Formats: sequence, structure tokens, C-alpha cells
Amino acid sequence: MTGLPQRYWEALTTGGGEKPGPRAWKGYGLWRRYWSALLGFPLPPQPVTIPETIGGLTEPTVEGGWTLLPRFDRLTARMAATEETARPEARWTVGEREFVIRESGPGEVELLVRAADEVLPVDVTTPDGTDRYYLLPGSDEMGVIHFAAVTDWLDIRVGEGFPATEWHIVDGAAVARSVAATPDSAMPAWAAIVAARPADDPLSRAIRDAAG
Repeated sequence: MTGLPQRYWEALTTGGGEKPGPRAWKGYGLWRRYWSALLGFPLPPQPVTIPETIGGLTEPTVEGGWTLLPRFDRLTARMAATEETARPEARWTVGEREFVIRESGPGEVELLVRAADEVLPVDVTTPDGTDRYYLLPGSDEMGVIHFAAVTDWLDIRVGEGFPATEWHIVDGAAVARSVAATPDSAMPAWAAIVAARPADDPLSRAIRDAAG
């Protein structure tokens, strides 16, 4: 076998070098390998990504009333996605709660939780630190928080829920952060809390200030 067929075969099996070695296109499909070999244009090597987790978690775990979710790594999720996957996501069920973490746009991730009619404290850790949010159930009982400017990964833990009527300790920064992270379609849940409390109530004022 000589000429073009030989060069093609050598490229397809050894990466085109004089000595056999690792293929430069490891991780690519056969079709892309074929065109790379036929046209003589090498494909860039695929990075090897090892998913990180919270303490090695691969499934959610409950500790001290908090549900810890495995780390959501955006790069890993995107690499694992297929053309049939509109949004790379991770989904788990713990007891009566359903958790979904999914990519919602470039650099954007959202957390959805299906739970009873209660407020859920949520701690979110990124490379920049940890922030407290409060998640309220939406009209379809699926509460949602939207995180913008997420570049790498998220560690999330969700605490025990409590009725909005028992919300007495107000963390203004966390409330403002939570309202800002709530999509417009889910804002009626916050409006319902304001409507049920006096105008001078600290929580009502914090919500109105954040929404304004």
C-alpha cells in the first residue's frame, strides 16, 4: 500500500507522525477523525476532565438537616451533553424533594427544587465563596434560583424548609440576593409574602427594596 492510501492509513492509526503514538484526536468521533486524516488537518487534543464532587459525592446526602448535592461542573456537563440535550443538567430525588441543576445560558446555571409550600435556605459555593439564598416554590411547586456569571462549578446544599409565616430573622443581603436571582415568572411568591405582612415589617421592606 503506497501513496495517498498509505498516508491516510498511517494518519488514521498513528496520528500521522513518523512513530506510532497517542492519537491527537482522542475523544473525537470516527467521522471527524476521517476528515482530519483525509485533509491533513490535525484536531486539537481533547482535555481530560475528572469531575469533582463534595467529598467525593456522586449522590446527594443528608447531614444535619441539610441536603448536600454533588458538585455541578459546567465543563463536565457540557462535554457530556449531546445534540438531543437542550440543557446540560443533573437531576436527583431525595425523599419527596426533586432537585435539578442545569445550565440555562452562557455562564448561567439555575437550581430548581420541587418541595412543599415552604421557604428553603440554600447555600451556594462557587470559586468566589459561599452565599445564602432563599428559594420559594413557584406556581407549579418548582422553585427556581438563577445564578449568573458561573464560570466553573457549583456546590449546593439545601436546608430544612419553614413556612413563610415563621420567617422572623431577616438577612437583608440574602433576601436581596434571592429576589435578584428569582425569574420574573416566580416573583408572585415573593409578592404573596409582602401582601401577608404589615408594610413596616422588616422582611416586607427587604423584599420591596430588592424588587424595586
